[in-house]
Amino acid sequence: EISVGDKVVVLPSRETSTVKEILEGTHSVTTSSVGHPVTIQLDTEIDVSRGCVLTKKADMTVNTMFSATLLWMDDSKLVAGKNYLIRVGTQKVPATVLKIKHKIDVNSGQEVAAEAIYKNEIAQCDISVSSNIVFEPFELNKALGSLILIDRVSHMTAACGVITHSISRSRDL
Repeated sequence: EISVGDKVVVLPSRETSTVKEILEGTHSVTTSSVGHPVTIQLDTEIDVSRGCVLTKKADMTVNTMFSATLLWMDDSKLVAGKNYLIRVGTQKVPATVLKIKHKIDVNSGQEVAAEAIYKNEIAQCDISVSSNIVFEPFELNKALGSLILIDRVSHMTAACGVITHSISRSRDL
């Protein structure tokens, strides 16, 4: 829910502002909620573009690295170091699969060491993106916790997946 006068944070920039006006179509309203398309006017000039998230709480994850479980769908194999485009929510940025941690045997659920992942295999991978994006673990936020990897040449979907947790360079790498 959003109301006129609410203080909001724009992520990933972390700039703050106050809601000045809310328009549903051509009608000005004081409050709106999920399911209503709105135009929101802020009291300060802030760059809010596609992929930005407006929120009342600033505790959402903004980072360039995370771990994800991927279902590989491409005919060519996945190897660490390959570049893709990634879509998380409405954000679309260049990404690199840094490391294949392991694949998951679908029959036993066991973690199996792997250098490459082939079509229809599931793997846990570390991913880095080119700029800060807003995300959450899938179990906390379905919209900001799911992703697709897109081949940069063919623009075909190479994988779909879910984000499991954020990664810190200093702590995890």
